[in-house]
Amino acid sequence: MKKYFISFLCLFLFPFLLVSQSTNSTSLILQGIMDFTLPSGGNTGKAIHFTALDSISDLSLYGVGVANNGGGTDGEEFSFTGAANAGDFIYLTANEADFETYFGFAADFVDNSANNNGDDALELFSGGVVIDTFGDIATDGNGEPWEYTDGWAYRTSSTG
Repeated sequence: MKKYFISFLCLFLFPFLLVSQSTNSTSLILQGIMDFTLPSGGNTGKAIHFTALDSISDLSLYGVGVANNGGGTDGEEFSFTGAANAGDFIYLTANEADFETYFGFAADFVDNSANNNGDDALELFSGGVVIDTFGDIATDGNGEPWEYTDGWAYRTSSTG
């Protein structure tokens, strides 16, 4: 009887263990990615937009990497600092002045890691683990449906 009971418990609990291990909820998501030409003609209008779904007391748990031209992951290239409230938008750009010229407000973070082109994919990390992506890190995005050259791509509302 004990043998069957243990087997039953394993069969009953195993699917729940798989679900709990395979779902990786996140409090931060990739919201959008930009590669735009400024009215002045410069091609330095590059930025990444994130959204905090929940309050985050330690943003340093999160980082981002840009997979350039289908070359695969480069790992985490930038780590955030500070905290965020639920609903906050967070912007990372490579060129602070151009970002502010285009949007009319300052970005939250400035780092050359956001020097993405319209054919590059993104990875969002939490604790060193990829939790969100845009594009295919192993594919050059030229001509792909997710290409965003001279424009931007944005997450469809309520997806993730």
